[in-house]
Amino acid sequence: MLKSVKKLLINFFLMFLTLGFCVVLFEIFMNVVSPESSGYFTLIPKTTITMLPDPSIFPGIHGASVFKTNKYGIRGREITAMDTLKILTVGGSTTECLYLDQSETWQTLFENKMNENIFQKKVWVGNIGKSGLTSFDNFIQLKFSYSNLPQIDVLMVMVGINDMFAFIAKDKKNAFIHDNEIIRDSIVPKVFARYPKSGAFSIIKNSRLYRLVKNVYVQIKFNDVIQNDSGKIYNKWRANKKNSKRIIDHPPDLRVALDEYERNIDSIITIMNNRVKKIIFLSQASIWRSDLTEYETNLLWMGGKGDYQKTSGKEYYSVNVLGHCIELYNNKLKEICLRRNVELIDICQNIPKDTSAFYDDVHFNENGAKLIADRIYSNLIKNKILYPRK
Repeated sequence: MLKSVKKLLINFFLMFLTLGFCVVLFEIFMNVVSPESSGYFTLIPKTTITMLPDPSIFPGIHGASVFKTNKYGIRGREITAMDTLKILTVGGSTTECLYLDQSETWQTLFENKMNENIFQKKVWVGNIGKSGLTSFDNFIQLKFSYSNLPQIDVLMVMVGINDMFAFIAKDKKNAFIHDNEIIRDSIVPKVFARYPKSGAFSIIKNSRLYRLVKNVYVQIKFNDVIQNDSGKIYNKWRANKKNSKRIIDHPPDLRVALDEYERNIDSIITIMNNRVKKIIFLSQASIWRSDLTEYETNLLWMGGKGDYQKTSGKEYYSVNVLGHCIELYNNKLKEICLRRNVELIDICQNIPKDTSAFYDDVHFNENGAKLIADRIYSNLIKNKILYPRK
């Protein structure tokens, strides 16, 4: 009996030793054959996801949509030696353009337009926008991930809407955080899809095998959710708003929130001023207007209080209040850019507040992305930031 137990233990030990040896060999092999940069990545590098957005849910979006990242974890094509002007776009979901095909995002359309018209410049435009990120999240994003990014010439930031929603949902500010432990434990996991792990099991979590298995799991899960429901989660969010407890028609006091927003924008400008040649901010556009049709109203889902995406029966702010609030954020951004002598492009001008540009409150459809790209390009040319081909 003791001999059989001893033999069993030896076999388990040898099996464990063999498995450990194989893992070590795998790590060595992967690092030699396919070396991988360590650090902070907003999006997982070299990832391709195909989505099938339902046109009845997303008016103005048609066909399959591909979301693809390059080796830097940036949505966009790979950078080549020919690219002499590199532009990086940062922000939340209006920058991310999740449901638009790679060829239909405002970044790609803007890149194509410049490469067709700008003299002696090969332009690359990348995208590290991520749904839900606030201006403080973007500050952390740029602070931690800059060393993993290619050399950038122009930083383009579309920000403000998530700051506004975060504040009005909670009726309190998200304080500018200086506590490194809070940043490490709550902000960094929200902002980055891949980042150096610390603490217990950090060796395992930083290994190539662990990251490979996790990446495959995340991609399968994401593909399953997106492809199977084609964005049907929007139906739930819209139903939640339709079943709201009440509509609030008086604006919240945003003074504290706007002060925080100003600190965050100042921080982004300060850390990036010496890293890029130019910083350009973009205002936030929306569909909100007082005379929305019933069809347009039924497309809306944002602007609730509390956890309104998960729970029905919450209170929501009216479109008039939401329009007033985002105007305050846009005006604050104008003040900051004027004070800091930074470029601002007001994309709200000439963007129609209807389904010819938006599929919900603030997100662009295919034509909306085209209008944004055209607006950015014409503004850069008009102000002689870039020069057209003659």
